[in-house]
Amino acid sequence: MRKLIVPVILIIFLLVVGGWYAFSKQSGTELDVLVAPSGAALKLDGKGIKSGTLKVKPGKHQLSATKAGFAAQNKTINVGTQTQFVGIVLQPNTAATTNWYVDHPEEFSVVQTINNRNFDQTGAQLTSDNPILKKLPHIGPALSYRIDYGLPSEASKTGQPGIYIRFHTQQDKQAALQWIKDQGTDPNKLDLIYIQGNF
Repeated sequence: MRKLIVPVILIIFLLVVGGWYAFSKQSGTELDVLVAPSGAALKLDGKGIKSGTLKVKPGKHQLSATKAGFAAQNKTINVGTQTQFVGIVLQPNTAATTNWYVDHPEEFSVVQTINNRNFDQTGAQLTSDNPILKKLPHIGPALSYRIDYGLPSEASKTGQPGIYIRFHTQQDKQAALQWIKDQGTDPNKLDLIYIQGNF
């Protein structure tokens, strides 16, 4: 009986250590990397990678992309705990590659994919940071005011979209601000742009 216990304990130990090792190799955040043109050399923290999905530890990472005939790009990316997309479009920098994306429609399709995914990711981040954006545009009773979002004001230091309040009277303006408060948002933390008159 004693001879049987030692191998069983050894097998259990190996299974636990093997499971931990396999789990630790799979842990991390998914980083989905896409580059145009295809065939560009990609490096993450100095190590060669390929376009596609890979697991990385949360934190700051350096991503670089190079290809002869194109301007190299280096990006510092902050990886959180959610799957993140990073798209890089290298710009032609020689006479031979000037019309690269026009002459290679399949590469132009990749550029469009990158732009669309970047746009979607930016929009998702903005609405995550500013939940009120999901409720805009909003039009007050009897067209008394309209709240929308767009480019930030020149004085903005928030990096967030500008919140445009169009109103007729000061009472309408106050009603719009009250609506924002009722949504659980502090108007003082927004880049508010007021426009009085018809809309």
